[in-house]
Order: sequence, then structure tokens, then C-alpha cells
Amino acid sequence: MKYTKDYLLELEFNDLVYIWNDFCRENDWNDNEVFENDQYGLELVFAGKDNLQDLARAIHYGSYNYQDTHFCFDGMGHINSFSWTNELLDFIDEDELLNWLNEREEE
Repeated sequence: MKYTKDYLLELEFNDLVYIWNDFCRENDWNDNEVFENDQYGLELVFAGKDNLQDLARAIHYGSYNYQDTHFCFDGMGHINSFSWTNELLDFIDEDELLNWLNEREEE
């Protein structure tokens, strides 16, 4: 089976998050992981920060909605949140993910 963008669009949101995070961990793209938008997720990402100013800045300059279910960083340290597959696809590298999935299929 050759994985395509249609495959990604058909995935349940949480399945796509899981696959993306698996890809990130396996390829040392840890800064690109997706986190749950809850107290635990925010504490996990901002653990060890001296103050809440970093969090406030990341939210202010990003595209963040506290009602969304997940968030990630945009490469400049800003938080972007989302709840839908098509929104998540705006923030992940689809080509790299599809190449990775197809390479794994060949193994």
C-alpha cells in the first residue's frame, strides 16, 4: 500500500497525532511533537521555566484557542492549537511523514 495525503485525511484525529508523534520521536524531531491541550500538556512543555512569561508569549504570538484539544509549536516558539485533522495537517510536514510511512511499509 502506498500512503497518500488521502490516507492522512481519512485518519481519525487522534490516530494522526499518534502517528505524527511516533515519526517525530523516531526521527529526533522532538520540537515538532503534538501535545494535548490541557494542564498536563502545558506543564510538560513548559516545565523548568522560571516564569509564565514564556507561556504567555508563546500563546500571544501563536494561534491558540484554549478550547482546542491539541497544540504544537510553529518553529518560532509560538503555540498553535487545533482539534481537527485538516488543521493538524497545516502544521505537520506531510511529505516527510508520507515518505516515512512508505519506507516503513517497504521494510
